[in-house]
Amino acid sequence: MSLTRKQLGMALAAGLVTAGSIVVVTVAMMMASEPPATQVITESAVNLASPPVVASSSPSLSPSASAPASPSASPSASPSRSKKKTPSKSPSPTPSKTTPPIKTWPSGTKASASSVHASNVVDGVTRHYEAAGAIDGDAATFWNDDTADQQPDTLTITTPAKVTVAGVAVTSHVDGIISEYQVQTWNGSAWVTQGKVSASTAMTRTISFADPVTTTKVRVVVTGVVNQSSRIAEVKPAV
Repeated sequence: MSLTRKQLGMALAAGLVTAGSIVVVTVAMMMASEPPATQVITESAVNLASPPVVASSSPSLSPSASAPASPSASPSASPSRSKKKTPSKSPSPTPSKTTPPIKTWPSGTKASASSVHASNVVDGVTRHYEAAGAIDGDAATFWNDDTADQQPDTLTITTPAKVTVAGVAVTSHVDGIISEYQVQTWNGSAWVTQGKVSASTAMTRTISFADPVTTTKVRVVVTGVVNQSSRIAEVKPAV
């Protein structure tokens, strides 16, 4: 209810308003230019014995159910492209250097034989029959063995270092042709036959190897002759 100040005093005197009440007075004052307004006191009594109840001016809003969060769009993962590994080029094998076959015996080459006939004089000319006569490039000089009619006889040529030989040309002497023989090379541990000649009547025969051979020794093994002794005037590398 609304009370004037006079009415409020009367209510207090009559005991109508107790100390247990809370009086909220609202006084509206008019401006000085306005006629004095009656001050209005609004009373709202609340029992102090009970705990104060604070009334909410607006109904409590229940927390709104949070809307399900829209799933954040994960960036579409572009399929990873595996990088093609460039195959590493294996180094080209270094071609082995092939030594070309020799055409002449190198300096320092030596010859030896199973036996050597002693020097003698023929038609007033002294002859020497050492094995070296078979590699000196002179067909007038030759090796002559010292075991007539007893074969085999061997003539061995040794180079100062390894050489590649594709074959040899063997030249006999007019005094007597070698008709059967083998050409062999040394492989470091054994002799290997590279070619055979039989029933030959040629003064010179060329024996080509199946493949070039790298070696330090070549030998001719004579197993048959026309005139008692083994005679070789020249043994040369043949290409």
